[in-house]
Amino acid sequence: MIPIRKWVGAGALRAIVVLDLALWWPIAAWAHPPQAVEPPLTVSIVQVIASPEQFDGKRVRLLGYVHFEDEGNALYLHREDFEANLISNSLLLHLTFEDWKTFRSLSDRYVIVEGRVRAPKRGPTSYRAGVLREITRLERLRSHAETAPGRQAPDEK
Repeated sequence: MIPIRKWVGAGALRAIVVLDLALWWPIAAWAHPPQAVEPPLTVSIVQVIASPEQFDGKRVRLLGYVHFEDEGNALYLHREDFEANLISNSLLLHLTFEDWKTFRSLSDRYVIVEGRVRAPKRGPTSYRAGVLREITRLERLRSHAETAPGRQAPDEK
């Protein structure tokens, strides 16, 4: 069998590859367009806890109190809900180990989080109001003292 390089020559082979890519690349890009991330809905965590089915599969932006532990990474309505173990007032946060390592310094703080809601399968073991998956944002919520003009945060005094 004759190698293709000897048959068409090295320069011609390069031209064929370039032409092939030039013709097929636009078709491949058209067939598989990049997925745009849908903007999250800004809603209250109370709304999601009260009726998670209404938000099932939707991207949301929530504010709440986050706590990380071995099997209980969760976003609570308030710090007092966490302290009183009111897990029905929380959403489970589905994080990879890498995400957990990145965000664990935010544990026991109020945060802003963006992700996709999954309503729980109702039954005797569904304690939490739902699950937040595909988390794309998790950051500390700045206090009123930090955001109000002319005020100093308590740690800056």
